[in-house]
Amino acid sequence: MSSLPTILLQVFVILSVYIKAMCVISVSVTDQYHTALINDLLDDKYDTRVRPVRNPDTVTQLQFQFFIAHVLDMDERKQTLTSSTWLTMIWKDEFLTWDPSDYGNLTKFVVPAKDIWLPDIYFYESANQADQHFMKDELAKIYYDGKVMWGAPIIFKGYCLVQVKYFPFDKQECKMKFGPWQHSGHELVINGTGYADVFVSNGEWDMYGLESHNNAEYYPDDPGVPFTDVTFTILFQRRSLYYVFHLITPCFLIAIMAALAFLLPPESQGKVNMGVTFLLSMTVFLMVVADAVPHTNEVPIIGQYFAITMILVSLSLLMNVAVASLYYRGNEGRLLPAWAKAITSKRVLRILRIRTKHLQLNDSSNNCGRFYMMASRSNKERNGFMKKKARYNEMHMTPLVTPPSYEGVHQGDSVVHASQSSDEVRLMSDMLKELHVIKELLKNKPGKEDQTSDVKKCIKNEWLLLSRVLDRIFLFAYVIGNLLALFLLLVGIYN
Repeated sequence: MSSLPTILLQVFVILSVYIKAMCVISVSVTDQYHTALINDLLDDKYDTRVRPVRNPDTVTQLQFQFFIAHVLDMDERKQTLTSSTWLTMIWKDEFLTWDPSDYGNLTKFVVPAKDIWLPDIYFYESANQADQHFMKDELAKIYYDGKVMWGAPIIFKGYCLVQVKYFPFDKQECKMKFGPWQHSGHELVINGTGYADVFVSNGEWDMYGLESHNNAEYYPDDPGVPFTDVTFTILFQRRSLYYVFHLITPCFLIAIMAALAFLLPPESQGKVNMGVTFLLSMTVFLMVVADAVPHTNEVPIIGQYFAITMILVSLSLLMNVAVASLYYRGNEGRLLPAWAKAITSKRVLRILRIRTKHLQLNDSSNNCGRFYMMASRSNKERNGFMKKKARYNEMHMTPLVTPPSYEGVHQGDSVVHASQSSDEVRLMSDMLKELHVIKELLKNKPGKEDQTSDVKKCIKNEWLLLSRVLDRIFLFAYVIGNLLALFLLLVGIYN
């Protein structure tokens, strides 16, 4: 006698075989219904080239649902947008209807889209030939009441007018137009709806709006006949943080660091070298970021900012060269011109916050000039005496021994009488005066040398002060120029 576990095992095996057999039979029956339905509907009588209406006056209503999922690429130079979309189109095919009770309660089935009639929907802004016939290679779902639903994810590449004026803070509007190419509005009417729920940002572009407009237009090749279409307007905004961090911030820092050259003293040799270094740095930086800026005929505001910054850095180098040139003029002993004395007045120095105690300048601004004139006068008198001495030697070819006198002066064996000509007397009188000047100069020689040294030092300090004043003025002008350029950039972004 069999045990209870053995009986239970046999029962379980029998039930498993029965259930599997019933499933196979059910699937076979379903497949038979499915195959029979497809054969009955899509027989030789069904023509995919004919619009599926029994009355030619019936207008086919096409529901067009548009979902935008991703922005794959926005090419500003080629003015194209590559996007990943989900499309769903619903229409009624009057030749694809059946009674579900005749086919095992089968209410729908899926067939290749090429086996049924398809509306000739085209993407008007297409930049890719492969997008022209995007419906044939997909699948379509057919319901028992004749409703056909075609849906598939499609990647479109279309033309989009990209405005790069406000790059990288720009907003773009790209239009995607869909509609029939041959079926007029008397045969096919399209009604579109856009959905932005499935959109995922690619890290550069965010979508802040999606608008749809159903239109009816007339074309000159078929006058008087309306053609319907639906236009989806996609509103994008660029994420600008990447460009602010990698483009604007380095450029602004280079421009600000270029102002450090104005803080170096005019006598520093690294003043001009620093300006050249920053100019080269700015040039190399612009070459690196040139590929990041859209290549279009319209110059974006960030490009204008880069150009203004480049000009300001170049001007800063010219300013530093001018300051250094003015400083080294003090070694030549030239006096300050009138305009230079005007901008080195005490009022200007007080406004610019420039200290002059360490320069040891005199209180009067004319002291250096007065000392310079006294030294020049002494040099002229000494030179005049040497010229007259040479003239006297040429006239007499004898050395000067005794000074002239109206009554005559005896010195050794040589005598000079008053009967000499008046020219000789006048010449000797001038020479005596100049001898007296030379005597005083020789007597006070150490003091005169100190005076000449003081004059040179005073003039040099005045030129040094002028160069520092101009350095401070150029610094303020350069900083104001950079702030103004940044302000114009921000105003452009705000507008």
